[in-house]
Amino acid sequence: MDIQDCAYVSFNMPFLSINKTNEVIVNVTTNTTSERVYIFNALENSPGVPDYYDIEIDEVNTEVILVNNEFKITVNNQGKNIVNVDSVYINDTYIPLSGFDQVDFQIGISSTIELTINLAFLSITEDDKIKLLVRTKEGAEDIVDHHTV
Repeated sequence: MDIQDCAYVSFNMPFLSINKTNEVIVNVTTNTTSERVYIFNALENSPGVPDYYDIEIDEVNTEVILVNNEFKITVNNQGKNIVNVDSVYINDTYIPLSGFDQVDFQIGISSTIELTINLAFLSITEDDKIKLLVRTKEGAEDIVDHHTV
């Protein structure tokens, strides 16, 4: 490139999932000593529609049910569009969606989903403090830290 030239670089990454707590670090180097690093933060909502995608983990209804040997995570869709649960982390450990009892992970507008998993798959017991993270395909997510089950 000559002085004052501009380059447009694009990447086709159809399976790249970026949520609001993620950062994308772009490092551009040339065949000279020039280098530029820029950090992009993901936005799940446009500035004009701040609540387009918005979920919340319902701490009151997220609980261990000892009778059924289950852990139930309740997630509310407070946004203005349907969202689909993409991933769940319990204590920073990824829990595959196949580990939950649900078949459909879509949450309708103003609706709730209860994600239920057998306690045998987890190392938590009643009164433990845990960290929960639920992400959607659309980019919305919620984190609850130090939730007592």
